[in-house]
Amino acid sequence: RRDALEDLAAQLNTGKSTLYYHSNNKVDLLVAISSMAVENSARELRKIAAVDASPETRFVLAMRALMHSMLSDQRATKVYLENEVDLPPEFRANLRRDNREIQETFVDIIAEGVEAGIFKAEPRIAAKHVLAVCCWPYRWFSNDGTLSLDEFITSAVNFALGGLRAENTRRSLRSNSRAGTQQAKRRRVHT
Repeated sequence: RRDALEDLAAQLNTGKSTLYYHSNNKVDLLVAISSMAVENSARELRKIAAVDASPETRFVLAMRALMHSMLSDQRATKVYLENEVDLPPEFRANLRRDNREIQETFVDIIAEGVEAGIFKAEPRIAAKHVLAVCCWPYRWFSNDGTLSLDEFITSAVNFALGGLRAENTRRSLRSNSRAGTQQAKRRRVHT
């Protein structure tokens, strides 16, 4: 059976000797990788939240920054997200605090957008959806695909904005309601 550093080296696509050069154990490496990923994202989002701009502009900046952070080094993101349970409890608590700060940044921006009439969403739920869109693609996005990293991020941001915008939300709720009613009528006819 391979040891923990061999597993980590494989995830990072590097040799075990390279890891030993920087650290003697997996936990130290995980702490370094995780703190770099999460602390940098939290710091960048704090700056964006303070920008004097509309909630929509800050939302776009924040989502682009987080996605770029998550996808520009997918190996480090994978190591952090898939090995969090191996981190020391006190360090996990710090990471959770930073992750909550990231989430709250999105909640606050979305809530400001709702208050301004730009967005129509429950801020806490919408923020969780946005974080899923930002954080999950590390598992499958490829720079060798049909979209560049920037094009992919733009696509994801546009998708999220489409769901948040007040005018789109009302229209999609009405059309979904009509579609559901029509499906129910068709089921009654066929049964």
